[in-house]
Amino acid sequence: MPPLQAKALDDMFRLTDEYVYSYEPVIEIELAGHSVINGLLRTLIEEMYLNRGTKRAERLKKLIPEQYFRSLGRDWFESDYDNYLNLACFVSDMTDSYALNLYRKLCGIDLPRLFR
Repeated sequence: MPPLQAKALDDMFRLTDEYVYSYEPVIEIELAGHSVINGLLRTLIEEMYLNRGTKRAERLKKLIPEQYFRSLGRDWFESDYDNYLNLACFVSDMTDSYALNLYRKLCGIDLPRLFR
């Protein structure tokens, strides 16, 4: 890359870090997003595997679309690794608003509405 363009690109990255990614609302959103993703993964893994077979785990399983756990006609994949990977895929496929809403409902912050 020619020196002038390289300097311009470096300046752009520096300014972006200084003025965009250090902006307080951006930092708050980033940290909140981390908490939501971490909380969803923790809840799913704890309930689905550590508390396997409980009523709550069975209920939680019903919230997960079949595509994440159907393989060769079985409800679960053979290895826990594949199941963990599919839970991570489930969470990563969520939109921001869906992830936030599900997290809030699972934590009891918001209650689901039966009727709209």
